[in-house]
Amino acid sequence: MYNGIRRAAAAVFAASALALVAACGSGASDAKDANPGGETSAASEPTSEPLSSREAEKALLADSDLPTGWKRDPELVIDGSEQAAPEDLLAKPADATCQPLVDLFNTGRIDADYKANAQAVFLKGESMISQDVSAYSPDQAERAMTALGKAIDECGTFDSKFGGGKAKVTTKTLEVEGFGDETYGFSLKVEYGDDMVVDVEYGVVRDGANTTNVQNNWVDDRGIEAFEKGLAKAAENLVRD
Repeated sequence: MYNGIRRAAAAVFAASALALVAACGSGASDAKDANPGGETSAASEPTSEPLSSREAEKALLADSDLPTGWKRDPELVIDGSEQAAPEDLLAKPADATCQPLVDLFNTGRIDADYKANAQAVFLKGESMISQDVSAYSPDQAERAMTALGKAIDECGTFDSKFGGGKAKVTTKTLEVEGFGDETYGFSLKVEYGDDMVVDVEYGVVRDGANTTNVQNNWVDDRGIEAFEKGLAKAAENLVRD
Protein backbone atom coordinates (compact mmCIF):
# COMPACT_ATOMS: atom_id res chain seq x y z
CA MET A 1 0.00 0.00 0.00
CA TYR A 2 1.35 3.38 -0.94
CA ASN A 3 2.02 5.74 1.94
CA GLY A 4 -1.00 7.95 2.52
CA ILE A 5 -1.79 8.40 -1.19
CA ARG A 6 -5.51 8.65 -1.79
CA ARG A 7 -7.78 9.27 -4.74
CA ALA A 8 -9.17 12.77 -4.51
CA ALA A 9 -12.63 11.64 -5.62
CA ALA A 10 -12.87 8.34 -3.75
CA ALA A 11 -13.04 7.24 -0.16
CA VAL A 12 -10.13 4.83 -0.45
CA PHE A 13 -7.29 4.44 -2.93
CA ALA A 14 -6.96 0.73 -3.69
CA ALA A 15 -3.22 0.66 -4.29
CA SER A 16 -1.39 -2.27 -5.82
CA ALA A 17 -0.28 -4.94 -3.40
CA LEU A 18 3.04 -4.85 -5.20
CA ALA A 19 3.80 -1.64 -3.36
CA LEU A 20 3.91 -3.64 -0.15
CA VAL A 21 7.47 -4.90 -0.26
CA ALA A 22 9.40 -7.30 1.91
CA ALA A 23 11.81 -5.70 4.33
CA CYS A 24 14.67 -7.69 2.88
CA GLY A 25 13.96 -6.32 -0.57
CA SER A 26 13.81 -2.58 0.10
CA GLY A 27 14.84 -0.01 2.64
CA ALA A 28 16.01 3.48 3.39
CA SER A 29 19.14 2.20 5.10
CA ASP A 30 21.21 3.13 2.08
CA ALA A 31 20.20 6.77 2.40
CA LYS A 32 23.14 8.93 3.36
CA ASP A 33 23.08 10.00 7.01
CA ALA A 34 23.89 13.68 7.29
CA ASN A 35 22.84 16.93 8.86
CA PRO A 36 19.03 16.70 8.79
CA GLY A 37 18.68 20.18 7.39
CA GLY A 38 18.18 23.63 8.73
CA GLU A 39 20.43 24.82 5.92
CA THR A 40 19.67 28.23 4.47
CA SER A 41 20.21 29.43 0.94
CA ALA A 42 21.44 33.00 0.58
CA ALA A 43 20.33 33.20 -3.04
CA SER A 44 17.29 35.37 -2.32
CA GLU A 45 15.47 37.20 0.45
CA PRO A 46 12.31 35.14 1.07
CA THR A 47 8.92 36.72 1.53
CA SER A 48 6.90 36.14 4.69
CA GLU A 49 3.56 36.37 2.89
CA PRO A 50 1.51 33.16 2.59
CA LEU A 51 0.70 31.89 -0.88
CA SER A 52 -2.84 32.03 -2.22
CA SER A 53 -4.55 28.83 -3.32
CA ARG A 54 -3.83 29.70 -6.94
CA GLU A 55 -0.18 30.38 -6.18
CA ALA A 56 0.12 27.09 -4.31
CA GLU A 57 -1.20 25.25 -7.37
CA LYS A 58 1.28 27.09 -9.60
CA ALA A 59 4.13 25.99 -7.32
CA LEU A 60 3.44 22.30 -8.03
CA LEU A 61 5.78 20.27 -10.19
CA ALA A 62 4.94 19.31 -13.76
CA ASP A 63 5.79 16.08 -15.59
CA SER A 64 8.55 17.94 -17.44
CA ASP A 65 10.24 18.81 -14.12
CA LEU A 66 11.03 15.14 -13.48
CA PRO A 67 13.09 12.62 -15.48
CA THR A 68 11.48 10.81 -18.39
CA GLY A 69 8.77 8.32 -17.46
CA TRP A 70 7.24 10.11 -14.48
CA LYS A 71 3.60 11.10 -14.98
CA ARG A 72 1.20 12.94 -12.70
CA ASP A 73 -2.02 11.16 -11.77
CA PRO A 74 -4.52 14.02 -11.30
CA GLU A 75 -6.83 11.83 -9.20
CA LEU A 76 -4.25 11.18 -6.47
CA VAL A 77 -3.43 13.22 -3.38
CA ILE A 78 -1.13 12.54 -0.44
CA ASP A 79 -3.56 13.34 2.35
CA GLY A 80 -5.34 10.26 3.66
CA SER A 81 -6.51 11.79 6.95
CA GLU A 82 -10.17 12.11 5.93
CA GLN A 83 -10.42 9.29 3.41
CA ALA A 84 -8.33 6.39 4.63
CA ALA A 85 -9.31 3.61 6.97
CA PRO A 86 -7.51 3.88 10.35
CA GLU A 87 -5.25 0.93 9.51
CA ASP A 88 -3.94 2.81 6.47
CA LEU A 89 -2.65 5.68 8.62
CA LEU A 90 0.11 5.78 11.19
CA ALA A 91 -1.41 5.89 14.66
CA LYS A 92 -0.69 8.56 17.26
CA PRO A 93 2.72 7.89 18.85
CA ALA A 94 3.20 7.56 22.59
CA ASP A 95 5.77 10.36 22.50
CA ALA A 96 4.13 13.59 21.30
CA THR A 97 7.52 14.79 20.03
CA CYS A 98 7.18 12.28 17.17
CA GLN A 99 3.74 13.49 16.09
CA PRO A 100 5.04 15.79 13.29
CA LEU A 101 6.52 12.74 11.55
CA VAL A 102 3.21 10.89 11.80
CA ASP A 103 1.29 13.93 10.52
CA LEU A 104 3.64 14.33 7.57
CA PHE A 105 3.34 10.65 6.68
CA ASN A 106 -0.47 10.76 6.88
CA THR A 107 -1.19 14.11 5.23
CA GLY A 108 1.93 15.41 3.47
CA ARG A 109 1.79 18.61 5.55
CA ILE A 110 3.75 19.86 8.54
CA ASP A 111 0.68 21.49 10.11
CA ALA A 112 -3.04 20.86 9.71
CA ASP A 113 -4.11 24.52 10.02
CA TYR A 114 -3.06 25.75 6.58
CA LYS A 115 -4.23 28.83 4.68
CA ALA A 116 -3.73 27.32 1.23
CA ASN A 117 -2.70 23.88 0.03
CA ALA A 118 -2.02 21.94 -3.17
CA GLN A 119 -0.73 18.41 -3.75
CA ALA A 120 0.49 16.37 -6.72
CA VAL A 121 1.44 12.70 -7.13
CA PHE A 122 3.66 11.35 -9.91
CA LEU A 123 3.98 7.66 -10.77
CA LYS A 124 6.60 5.56 -12.53
CA GLY A 125 6.07 1.83 -12.34
CA GLU A 126 5.49 0.97 -8.69
CA SER A 127 7.21 4.06 -7.27
CA MET A 128 5.95 7.52 -6.49
CA ILE A 129 7.19 11.08 -6.21
CA SER A 130 4.68 13.37 -4.51
CA GLN A 131 4.62 17.03 -3.53
CA ASP A 132 2.74 19.20 -1.07
CA VAL A 133 2.69 23.00 -1.08
CA SER A 134 1.22 24.66 2.01
CA ALA A 135 0.83 28.24 3.19
CA TYR A 136 0.67 29.29 6.85
CA SER A 137 1.22 32.39 8.91
CA PRO A 138 4.97 33.12 9.23
CA ASP A 139 5.09 32.26 12.94
CA GLN A 140 3.09 29.09 12.42
CA ALA A 141 5.38 27.89 9.63
CA GLU A 142 8.47 28.49 11.78
CA ARG A 143 6.98 26.68 14.78
CA ALA A 144 5.94 23.71 12.68
CA MET A 145 9.39 23.40 11.11
CA THR A 146 11.02 23.64 14.54
CA ALA A 147 8.78 20.84 15.79
CA LEU A 148 9.63 18.74 12.73
CA GLY A 149 13.35 19.27 13.25
CA LYS A 150 13.05 18.20 16.88
CA ALA A 151 11.15 15.07 15.85
CA ILE A 152 13.84 14.15 13.31
CA ASP A 153 16.52 14.59 15.96
CA GLU A 154 14.78 12.78 18.82
CA CYS A 155 12.61 10.10 17.19
CA GLY A 156 15.16 7.71 15.74
CA THR A 157 12.82 4.78 16.42
CA PHE A 158 9.28 4.74 17.77
CA ASP A 159 6.33 2.36 17.91
CA SER A 160 3.01 2.98 16.19
CA LYS A 161 0.29 1.05 14.38
CA PHE A 162 -0.09 0.60 10.62
CA GLY A 163 -1.69 -1.94 8.31
CA GLY A 164 -3.97 -3.19 11.06
CA GLY A 165 -1.24 -4.07 13.53
CA LYS A 166 1.91 -2.97 15.32
CA ALA A 167 4.50 -0.98 13.41
CA LYS A 168 8.07 0.13 14.03
CA VAL A 169 9.04 3.50 12.58
CA THR A 170 12.69 4.37 11.98
CA THR A 171 13.83 7.91 11.17
CA LYS A 172 17.15 8.71 9.53
CA THR A 173 18.61 12.00 8.40
CA LEU A 174 19.15 12.36 4.67
CA GLU A 175 21.61 14.63 2.92
CA VAL A 176 19.78 17.11 0.68
CA GLU A 177 20.64 20.49 -0.75
CA GLY A 178 19.56 23.48 1.35
CA PHE A 179 16.91 25.88 0.03
CA GLY A 180 14.95 28.87 1.31
CA ASP A 181 14.96 29.62 5.04
CA GLU A 182 15.13 25.99 6.16
CA THR A 183 15.49 22.58 4.58
CA TYR A 184 15.14 19.18 6.24
CA GLY A 185 16.02 15.88 4.62
CA PHE A 186 15.15 12.56 6.25
CA SER A 187 13.67 9.13 5.61
CA LEU A 188 10.99 7.09 7.34
CA LYS A 189 10.89 3.30 7.30
CA VAL A 190 7.62 1.80 8.53
CA GLU A 191 7.94 -1.92 9.26
CA TYR A 192 4.79 -3.88 9.98
CA GLY A 193 3.07 -7.22 9.49
CA ASP A 194 5.09 -10.14 8.17
CA ASP A 195 8.26 -8.46 6.89
CA MET A 196 6.38 -5.61 5.21
CA VAL A 197 7.81 -2.11 4.90
CA VAL A 198 6.99 1.33 3.52
CA ASP A 199 10.02 3.47 2.66
CA VAL A 200 9.66 7.21 2.16
CA GLU A 201 12.32 9.89 1.75
CA TYR A 202 11.43 13.50 2.46
CA GLY A 203 12.75 16.90 1.51
CA VAL A 204 10.90 19.69 3.35
CA VAL A 205 11.60 23.34 2.54
CA ARG A 206 10.30 26.46 4.30
CA ASP A 207 10.47 29.88 2.70
CA GLY A 208 8.86 32.52 4.90
CA ALA A 209 5.27 31.45 5.56
CA ASN A 210 5.27 28.73 2.92
CA THR A 211 6.48 25.15 2.76
CA THR A 212 6.92 22.47 0.15
CA ASN A 213 7.43 18.80 0.86
CA VAL A 214 8.69 16.35 -1.77
CA GLN A 215 8.31 12.64 -0.97
CA ASN A 216 10.04 9.70 -2.61
CA ASN A 217 7.84 6.67 -1.90
CA TRP A 218 9.90 3.97 -3.57
CA VAL A 219 9.66 0.24 -4.04
CA ASP A 220 12.27 -1.59 -6.12
CA ASP A 221 13.75 1.52 -7.76
CA ARG A 222 14.76 4.25 -5.31
CA GLY A 223 14.33 7.05 -7.88
CA ILE A 224 16.85 9.32 -6.19
CA GLU A 225 17.44 11.33 -9.38
CA ALA A 226 13.75 12.18 -9.62
CA PHE A 227 13.61 13.01 -5.91
CA GLU A 228 16.60 15.37 -6.01
CA LYS A 229 15.54 17.01 -9.27
CA GLY A 230 11.96 17.37 -8.02
CA LEU A 231 13.06 18.88 -4.71
CA ALA A 232 15.28 21.45 -6.43
CA LYS A 233 12.51 22.50 -8.80
CA ALA A 234 9.89 22.52 -6.03
CA ALA A 235 12.11 24.83 -3.98
CA GLU A 236 12.66 27.06 -7.00
CA ASN A 237 8.89 27.31 -7.47
CA LEU A 238 8.41 28.14 -3.78
CA VAL A 239 11.18 30.66 -3.12
CA ARG A 240 10.10 34.05 -4.37
CA ASP A 241 12.46 36.99 -4.84
